[in-house]
Amino acid sequence: MLFIVVFWSCSKDSSEEYQNIPIDFKVPSNFPPLAYNLATNPITEKGFELGKKLFYDGRLSSDGLISCGFCHIQKDAFTHHGHSISHGVNNAMGTRNTPPIQNLAFQTTFMYDGATSHLELQPIIPFTSSIEMNGNFPNAIVMMQSDTSYQKLFAQALRMVKLILKIC
Repeated sequence: MLFIVVFWSCSKDSSEEYQNIPIDFKVPSNFPPLAYNLATNPITEKGFELGKKLFYDGRLSSDGLISCGFCHIQKDAFTHHGHSISHGVNNAMGTRNTPPIQNLAFQTTFMYDGATSHLELQPIIPFTSSIEMNGNFPNAIVMMQSDTSYQKLFAQALRMVKLILKIC
């Protein structure tokens, strides 16, 4: 694996500023086993960078302001601290407050009502909710395709994921 990472860094592809390196995640000894299979979506530095950009990008919502990070406030343990119920686009009021998002890879059900059982499907719920982000997939795709930083991050993040999946 290390040989492949070193070999990859010698690539003549000038579009990369630096290597997309896998992040070595280890489950702490006092934690349960992961419920999420990291082999299907390996954690990498560029993947993490892409996820962070998506998490804080208000342009994904219909009003251009509400991002995931709007309600999952980092300094408040990724909750919407100080609110009884969360609010979203056009100050629409939800029916409950934002749940914390730590350790989601150990869970098998998501949302307060168990609306989904897969971590990769969970973000679709707030993204498409008319109260939360009121996002639209075609609009989001057009926005990301026209943004050079998204183009670069997607290319870099997905290149390493494809390589890792071929090896596994």
